[in-house]
Amino acid sequence: MKIILFGLGNTYKKNRRVVQSISDLKIVALTDNNNVFWRQKVDGILVIPPAEIKSVHFDNILIMSLYENEIFQQLVDLGVDEERIFTWDRFLAGQLSDSVKEFPDFSIEEGAKRKVLIISQKLDYDGGSLAVWNAAMAMKRYDIAVFIAVPGGNEKLINEIKHQGIAVVICPTLPYVFDEEKKWIGRFDVVMVNLFTMLESVYEISKFRPVLWWIHEAKFIYQPILNKYSVCVRKEQFLKVNICSVSRAAKGIFNQMFDDMCKNILMLGIPDAASRTTQYIQTREKTVFAVIGTIYPVKAQHIFISAATNMVNSQDAEFWIIGKSANKDYYQKIRDMWNSQTNIKFWGELTRKELYNIFHKIDVVVCTSPYESLPTVIIEAMMFGKVCITTENTGIADYIQDGVNGYVIPAENVMALSETMERIMDNRNGLDYIKASARKTYEKYFTLDVFGRNLKEVLIETEQRWGGYLEQ
Repeated sequence: MKIILFGLGNTYKKNRRVVQSISDLKIVALTDNNNVFWRQKVDGILVIPPAEIKSVHFDNILIMSLYENEIFQQLVDLGVDEERIFTWDRFLAGQLSDSVKEFPDFSIEEGAKRKVLIISQKLDYDGGSLAVWNAAMAMKRYDIAVFIAVPGGNEKLINEIKHQGIAVVICPTLPYVFDEEKKWIGRFDVVMVNLFTMLESVYEISKFRPVLWWIHEAKFIYQPILNKYSVCVRKEQFLKVNICSVSRAAKGIFNQMFDDMCKNILMLGIPDAASRTTQYIQTREKTVFAVIGTIYPVKAQHIFISAATNMVNSQDAEFWIIGKSANKDYYQKIRDMWNSQTNIKFWGELTRKELYNIFHKIDVVVCTSPYESLPTVIIEAMMFGKVCITTENTGIADYIQDGVNGYVIPAENVMALSETMERIMDNRNGLDYIKASARKTYEKYFTLDVFGRNLKEVLIETEQRWGGYLEQ
């Protein structure tokens, strides 16, 4: 393969040996926007002005610069075919694709009426990954053969998913899709792409298969992805994609960026595990409040601890923080906030089975996130008939009536959380109605059966949208 390298700055200096070591590549020219390099030789290769690129015979151009988006557009304006332009990340992913010699076995299950592939980012114990798992479980209930493809992930979680009879395929090139991947992706009726971060996959796959794009993210996620994959933001390409969000909040954020292109909400659902876990009769005097999720600034566990320290009756409660640390400094910060108090417990990361086995010991589940599209942990708490507290900026707040089936508080308001937790403790023997109402909310909106029915309809809509586009 004959390539031109565009960019002679730090990216080139750091990675030129990698490119030079690939035996089937031949660097036929270098180029850069800095005219100081023009007509000189760097590493024995002539540097030409960008305007002369078309005069050179080449197969692909590799951008080796931090200014990928600007250079990409510059090359398109010079008449270079988009398919022949590679960013550094895409180039490295392509090398991985070439190294995979065997296709995954996607044998269709007997009786399955539809074959669906779910593509997502690396799997971990987070909301987006759990949504993928539950989506696959919901599809299986409707005779849909479903497979999951991810670039990698938490081995414990992947094994849990496989144990449920769902195939998980590791595809290291994702979110990039090349000819090798297209061969097996093309075998599916519909491809469900999970998360905005997989924008590159949506762009490439929607060229040849129907795509359902499921959006979850907070606003701060968008700009880095748009900067990285700006070439994929094509309105005409999105017109044939069925875009759904997990909540009204997530839909609003997407539509601010993309002119109301997301029309539908596809809420997630979770299996009913309440009847399969150990029943527990409350005999302890202390009320247990728990925050469950990765220990990270955006989850705002520091609000939980600050609220607990402000409570006048905190000695009558325990405060649990469940989840792995993703930020060492932040983890130490919240540990330091609690000083020598003994009524806080850090559990670390738990599998779903481990978490469900201790759920019965928890009285109140708290979501302190300033924003979260649809926190799975609050849905799980409602499934178990627990009292829930969530901030008003979470997608689940749309389904909670304050004081009826849970509590909704302003985001990042320590005093409001303290007062709500004290209110619960003062009325701890009179919360049966709230618990029962929380369970009914789960049964109405968030069971796996409800999710499966909604998914089935959306998958049909996705195929119809694709078919309508092809007929145009």
